[in-house]
Amino acid sequence: MHDTVLSDLSAVMNSDGRLDARARERFRADVATLRDASWLRESAGGAVPASQDAELRNAFQSLVSDFQWRGLRVDITGDTDAAPGVSAQAATSLLAAVRACLENVVQHADTSAAELVVTTTDDTITVMVVDNGRGFEPEGVAHDRLGLRSAVVDRIRAHGGSVKVWSTPGSGTSVLISVPGAGTHG
Repeated sequence: MHDTVLSDLSAVMNSDGRLDARARERFRADVATLRDASWLRESAGGAVPASQDAELRNAFQSLVSDFQWRGLRVDITGDTDAAPGVSAQAATSLLAAVRACLENVVQHADTSAAELVVTTTDDTITVMVVDNGRGFEPEGVAHDRLGLRSAVVDRIRAHGGSVKVWSTPGSGTSVLISVPGAGTHG
């Protein structure tokens, strides 16, 4: 939460005095979150995550912050404090794949919001990137277009993971990315 406040204050301080509609909307949402103290109760009293899991969680928060600076509101829900131990390489690939999905939202979805839904089991971490933007026909993507295929699918499969894409024109896109824990893939 401190990073969000500092980021917002820095944006205001470094602006020319005018903020675009996306920035104003994000600042209002941040202020609303601060007014509602439930986030504080939810974050207190939990188990201390393993260092590797904390690093992954913090990397996701940093990723979200990067996109918020660009005007995309990204909400993270689900098992954000729990993660099975994934290898450093798989964690890096997972973050890069999620970044690629969010980049696609910014460039193609024509929406200002996305959601990351994180679920974990003892041996898998899954992140679903969801937007309610313009969507597309996955089967209609030309084979010479490598964006989603190389930036997400191939990257995740290299670590024994899987990717599923659901999208319909006018109804948004969901990309489900699963990576096995360190002990389940060699």
